[in-house]
Amino acid sequence: MERVPLKARTKFGYGIGNFGIICATNAVIIYLFYFYTDVVVFPPLLVSLALAIPRFWDAFSDPMMGIISDRTKFSSGRRRPYIFWGTPVLVLSFILLWYPFTSGGAGLIFSYMLVANLLFTTSITIVSVPYMSLGGELSPEYHERTTVFAYSQAFGMIGGLFGAAMKLFADYIPLPNERLCYFVSAALMSVPIFVFLWWTFFATKENYLPEKEREHVSLKKMLIANLKNHSFRNLMLTMMISSAGMMFSTQLLPLMLKYWIKLDKYIFHATALYTFAVFLAFPLWKKIGEKHDKKTVMTFAFIGAGISYSLSFFMFRPGSAALMFSWAVLIGLFGAGGILYPFSMIADIADEDELNTGTRSEGIFYGTFSFIQKLTIACGSGMSGIVLWLSGFKGGAETQTAKTLFMLRMVYVIPAVSFFISAALIYFSYTLTEEKVKRIKAELDIRKREGGQGQ
Repeated sequence: MERVPLKARTKFGYGIGNFGIICATNAVIIYLFYFYTDVVVFPPLLVSLALAIPRFWDAFSDPMMGIISDRTKFSSGRRRPYIFWGTPVLVLSFILLWYPFTSGGAGLIFSYMLVANLLFTTSITIVSVPYMSLGGELSPEYHERTTVFAYSQAFGMIGGLFGAAMKLFADYIPLPNERLCYFVSAALMSVPIFVFLWWTFFATKENYLPEKEREHVSLKKMLIANLKNHSFRNLMLTMMISSAGMMFSTQLLPLMLKYWIKLDKYIFHATALYTFAVFLAFPLWKKIGEKHDKKTVMTFAFIGAGISYSLSFFMFRPGSAALMFSWAVLIGLFGAGGILYPFSMIADIADEDELNTGTRSEGIFYGTFSFIQKLTIACGSGMSGIVLWLSGFKGGAETQTAKTLFMLRMVYVIPAVSFFISAALIYFSYTLTEEKVKRIKAELDIRKREGGQGQ
């Protein structure tokens, strides 16, 4: 049966929604820890607790949302309704994260931080898990799936850049209270988040309809079943350890720029160069992926990223914007390979699972994928606060001690390097090659034709 290629406007309409998701998550990952510790000046240990608990919940809620999405039977689809109704809640919760805290005791402020973050992590789950699952179902083709997610990741990079501009926006808002500037900045950023996510809802339609009533299986059994899949387990392990390293580095980046490099006003400029480098590298990595298996691309991308992070120890020099910008470009060139392929690889894994089980469940695979990543992010959030506490970090201070700066530098570099290199080594055992995926698709097509003839 001849496949009809997806129209560019469908790929565009799907991809643009990731602008909103990544814009919100990037702003939170880069700045929220910094906002609470250095602007609100709240104790790092309590901040890490207020962030880690919701992220642990976020991790466990993702596979549950995947199951719910897989079993949904609304007339408008099983993915898109969650994008439509979840978006307003996501926007509201994002704004509430940045409440200026002009008064209140430590207990009240901590409780607010905890509840606001729980609301945000829940709403991002309601939207993002169905969104990613929808992308895996838009096309059954091996390379076109990569294209679909390339659109998504490209818009995600733009959204991430917009999220990284949060401090820049806050600095230019003419208000005397820095905390209030962040709050207003969040409110302004929420507008494109809302518009672009709803754009995805109206620009796409769902092509997959469940062929039979699926057995209701517990979350525990679903997770165990997915983790028994060798390809999925391999991908999860690599993304888990690479995410852990990235979380350490990303949360501490604003503090590194402020207290070590002393160029925190250039964080947006560095992020822009990183994003530009990723865009330049996307076509190159996509071309390489068409000639080699995705695991080969991911292996080299992770090795390059690990080497690049090791160079940050030497390229992060106080007052040297040129070195910092050069490093940002280098990270972007290698990071593009690691960004481009994982989500399309999960769609390939869902094909393999459908052949083995007779049931297609992108939702639970993407949910489990998010579960593993966010579990490591939660651990990273907690460890960041512990590191700051052990280093003697003083929030809101003009300078930090030599001990604090040394620990910041070590924690910024060592986890990312060791985890990226480890992930690259693990990828060698990934077995779901392009040829194997093609054989799986052919067998699925035969099975569906035979099923249709038998009805």
